Amino acid sequence: MVKYLDNTVYTNHALRKICENLVGDYERFEFLHVRVGSGDSTLSQDRTQMSAPLYTLRIKETTYNDGIVTIICEIPPELADVPITEIGLFDTVLGVDYLFSYSKVELTKPSDLGYEL
Repeated sequence: MVKYLDNTVYTNHALRKICENLVGDYERFEFLHVRVGSGDSTLSQDRTQMSAPLYTLRIKETTYNDGIVTIICEIPPELADVPITEIGLFDTVLGVDYLFSYSKVELTKPSDLGYEL
């Protein structure tokens, strides 16, 4: 499993929701999917979309442990040998997807191995 905390930025949408939660105006986080892409991986909290999304990954598992949220997705065989340079976590509010966090990466899924992200 690959873990990403470095080279990750929380978007303005995420920062707003986190602040609202801290002051008690609780709005539930709805992380439904992760997208991977091969576009510009410039980190900016002003981002609202990924630059070149390739594939939407379903979240297999979400765990909460001592304030740490772990989200696990699997990169499918269709993305074998495809360079991935950006990963976006999306929060869904009233059926609309918002980019919550954005990671800059450099990875390629080997064609002969399964791969959890």
